[in-house]
Amino acid sequence: MSSIVLSIVNLATNALFNNVCDRIANRLKHGDCTDEKCRQLISRELDEIKTKLNGLARKDLLSSVCFLKDGLCILNHTFEDTANESEAYEVENKLEYVEECLKLDGHEDLHWKQSNEELHSQIAIFNKALNRSSQTLDVTSKERFISAKLSFENAYLKATDAFNNEALSTTERILATKLRVVSKILQCLEDPDMAIAFCKLFLQQLHELPAVKKRFTVFFRGQMKSHLSKKKRVDNIRCVTELNYALYEYAKSFAKTGLEILASWPKIKLREKAINPLLVSNKVLKKMAKSGLRSPNQFLFKEINNFKCVAVNSRGEIITNSKSGDSLEVFSSDGGIVGSFCFDSEDTQKNHFEILALAVGSDDSLHAVTRYKTEDSFYYKLYVFDANLDRVQQQVYLECLTGPGESHHSVCIAVDANKNIFITKQDDAKVFIFDRNGNAKNSFTLQSWNLIKDLKISTTGDVIAVELVGKTVGIYTEDGALKEEITLPSLHKVCGLAFDHIDNKIIVLAEVLTGCFHEYRLLSYSECGELVKTLVLPRQKGSTGYRITSHPNGPLAVVHGTGAIFLRY
Repeated sequence: MSSIVLSIVNLATNALFNNVCDRIANRLKHGDCTDEKCRQLISRELDEIKTKLNGLARKDLLSSVCFLKDGLCILNHTFEDTANESEAYEVENKLEYVEECLKLDGHEDLHWKQSNEELHSQIAIFNKALNRSSQTLDVTSKERFISAKLSFENAYLKATDAFNNEALSTTERILATKLRVVSKILQCLEDPDMAIAFCKLFLQQLHELPAVKKRFTVFFRGQMKSHLSKKKRVDNIRCVTELNYALYEYAKSFAKTGLEILASWPKIKLREKAINPLLVSNKVLKKMAKSGLRSPNQFLFKEINNFKCVAVNSRGEIITNSKSGDSLEVFSSDGGIVGSFCFDSEDTQKNHFEILALAVGSDDSLHAVTRYKTEDSFYYKLYVFDANLDRVQQQVYLECLTGPGESHHSVCIAVDANKNIFITKQDDAKVFIFDRNGNAKNSFTLQSWNLIKDLKISTTGDVIAVELVGKTVGIYTEDGALKEEITLPSLHKVCGLAFDHIDNKIIVLAEVLTGCFHEYRLLSYSECGELVKTLVLPRQKGSTGYRITSHPNGPLAVVHGTGAIFLRY
């Protein structure tokens, strides 16, 4: 019997564990063990082997943490002479980020104990370190800084070895990815764009792990299998999602964001499709919220709205018409209403009163165009509010727009860097320009077009307009001369227009008919009319479509009836 047991153990463990087999043989050679005792003995010995193997497999993971600790210690001393005590303490606090991630509870798996808030708090710590460039350090400090970077490089290399060790569990390989991200960010404090490029590669490699793809497939499809091993799977999904969120927060603070980074963000390939962790449907967003995850760039409104017009201010607050249509509401990033304004009852009680268009200036002053009908004509009015919607600064009748018209004709409004106000009506190609006080200054007609669907102003003062059919976008001079004309791809129809004032790109919101479904996409064009990037927006169940808006100071968002997606805050 002992020879059979030895053969089985030898096959399972190979020659590496011959010493263990010898100990088993010594215990069994006199035949004084029952089968039950034999099984217990073999089980105990194999458990011991497993423990040793786990220790060997985790060696690189633990080494990475040690190198990271060393680097943080050196970094703390590096900035001791150039930073006050509280700042030095904050740099040292980075250590908690790693220590909390590496908790063993006596079982074979590492458990992720870090909350979403703790992950996000690291961005502030990185900010402090990043603001203290090595160029301001003395010779001794520079040498320490180089030594710290060497420790971070070693931590990164060990974490990479751990990630590529297939003997590690999925949880441990997720932790290895997190260590790679932290090490590379600290290693590239002076070049955050390079750090983001590396970290996106790490995320892509993590997303490609079969176990990660399988867990997300079950999570998104909601099969019966989703109830099996639910806690472990949800923990893994939370870890991967938190890492995506934390890296995006870092990118928001130090690197370029906007449509380009979202379009190139590493996706997770499911069976039928690929999903972007930063662009998910409301259904998935709600499931994430139940797990304690809060998206850094998406939020839901607390009630469904049917927005006709939207705008965004420099604080990232969304301004829209209310459900009743006779007032304005301001939504914060948690989806709650933080401000409102009711128009004069004299106007709102008139027939067919409606808010037609909104635009926000660089100083957050809000411009709104309203319309109401008398017996035979439509009357238009321009309101200019202060940044907090506390008072109306200007209130002017737009006689140039007044006339019979049609109730379905919309109005477009835009504000340039000099606070000039550009207004046009959908049934005409004429653009009217007003000063900040609402006084008429000039007007011109856009060449080659008869009808305008939307209008925006670039940073350089060019007029960007969409023709009514929605197939063409034109770039005009301030006098209305055509400079460039953009023709959208086949099956694309323009739904909205915005200008990205940070990247100087024209962002076109387009509706695309793909089979039986309507899909919304964002197309980014240079000011020369060249297509740069395309981003597919998530389908929102029950939504009436998307609206797009931007602010001169940076915020760029698409809004739908149940929430908003920020491309840049």
